[in-house]
Amino acid sequence: MTLEDDLLAVASRLGFAQPLLSAYATVSGDLHVPDVDDRIREFTLADQTCRGEILVPLIPGYASWAYRACIIAHAFRTRGYRPILLVDAGDFDISPAATVDETYAKSVELSRFYQRKIPHLFGMETLSVGDALPSSWSLPEGNILDDAGCYRGLDLERYAISSTRKYLKRYTLDQSDASVSDTFDAFLRSSIRLADACHHLVETRDVEAVIVNEPAYVQGGIPADTAHEHDVPGYSQMLGYRDESILFGRVENRSTQPQFTDREVVGSALSTPLGAEERDEIDRIMEGRKTGDTSAIQYSSGTNRSVDVSDDKLLVGMFTNLLWDASLIPDEAPYPNVYDWVDDTIEGFRELDGAHLVVKLHPAEAKFGTEESLGEWQRIPTRDCHRT
Repeated sequence: MTLEDDLLAVASRLGFAQPLLSAYATVSGDLHVPDVDDRIREFTLADQTCRGEILVPLIPGYASWAYRACIIAHAFRTRGYRPILLVDAGDFDISPAATVDETYAKSVELSRFYQRKIPHLFGMETLSVGDALPSSWSLPEGNILDDAGCYRGLDLERYAISSTRKYLKRYTLDQSDASVSDTFDAFLRSSIRLADACHHLVETRDVEAVIVNEPAYVQGGIPADTAHEHDVPGYSQMLGYRDESILFGRVENRSTQPQFTDREVVGSALSTPLGAEERDEIDRIMEGRKTGDTSAIQYSSGTNRSVDVSDDKLLVGMFTNLLWDASLIPDEAPYPNVYDWVDDTIEGFRELDGAHLVVKLHPAEAKFGTEESLGEWQRIPTRDCHRT
């Protein structure tokens, strides 16, 4: 993206950002708009009988998610289902497309561009959150959440917290800080709108399934939980760890996120011995991860550096997560606070003579940036001040 951020910010304030992006995409071809076959764009079933509707929240409209969502929606369309592509057309108080260190106008306007442009290429229409709400709808007043932080049976507080962490790129949230409390309140209000919109759609339309992106955050978790509340099949999806692969999760699993699938599936896989062909495949994948040839995201530095231990003690690796990323925090985590987990583990290994602990920080700290680095925390003698 080479369109100047300042120019796009001015165009956004004046209401001309979308025409500007459309013109820029046509002239430069620099916005990664996919090619879609005319047969897909003009697709119609010979039998016009609709078997039901599939709700796919296209929030936020990342280019990759918009393209993937439309592919999934088209697959259902070929089987007689009508997709409902739900979008944020300025309906949220704060856009989940942006983070604190990004140009807000650029992130939001690009999201709105892709969520409109890519469905159009597939011959599909979109529905805004505002249009999905009843015409008489208004934001509830007073104490909206119950004592458990829920609204209409949905844990909105949890999703507002996770989205606030992602937006601010911080794990520790100090509600006395206006930037934290204002961001949280904005996500909470947005959550209520989305929850009411999803409930209204499921209750008034013929929704047969819900497919979401980023189920740990407001935009994915609320539609997924709404499906579960109404006994509608709900699925999450994400890009697989290898190119040309997609992972799916179910709302009924212990976690909606695809990484944390059903225990029986994991148990069966772990108890099945690997064959020679499978071991060869693992070796090929691991070699490819070093170069990025078999990985969706290239994290390896290419330095070929490793841990050099001169003794025969047991070597134990501890892999930490990107602190503000809620996508790798399972519902049943034994430690609700990641700092307590890291601290207890380090202190526990201080008392062991027969083992070394290697703490491997998440490479996304450097790749995507963070406002609260676990690496920096470990170097601070008084670590207690960084706990929630």
